[in-house]
This record gives sequence, C-alpha cells and structure tokens, in this order.
Amino acid sequence: MQILHISDTHLGKRQYGQDFREHDVYNVFNQLIDIAINDHMDAVIHTGDLFDISDPPNKAEYEAIN
Repeated sequence: MQILHISDTHLGKRQYGQDFREHDVYNVFNQLIDIAINDHMDAVIHTGDLFDISDPPNKAEYEAIN
C-alpha cells in the first residue's frame, strides 16, 4: 500500500500580500495531487492546515475541491 502524506498546504495564503505567492501555493498543491494520481497512491493523508485561515476565500475552497 502506498500512502502520500502531506501537511500544512495553507491554501489561500497570500504571502507578503502578493497574488503570485497565492498562485504558487495552489501550483504546489496541484503538483502534489498530480503525484498522487500519477504514482497510483492508495491514499492521501493530509494532516493539518489545509487552508491558511479558518474562513478561506472562495478560490481556496475551489482549489481544494477541484
């Protein structure tokens, strides 16, 4: 059984208030999901801080669900 463990993705984080930093976070998250799919992981375990704040922006929720 292959398991991918990820943590602290902080979707929606706008480091230094910059849009491009928020997009960097989404890009890395999508790369992790692609790895899980391409490497045929049996499970993905995400331990903590999926979003950066407790009431994330719609874009962050969309990225998580998509």
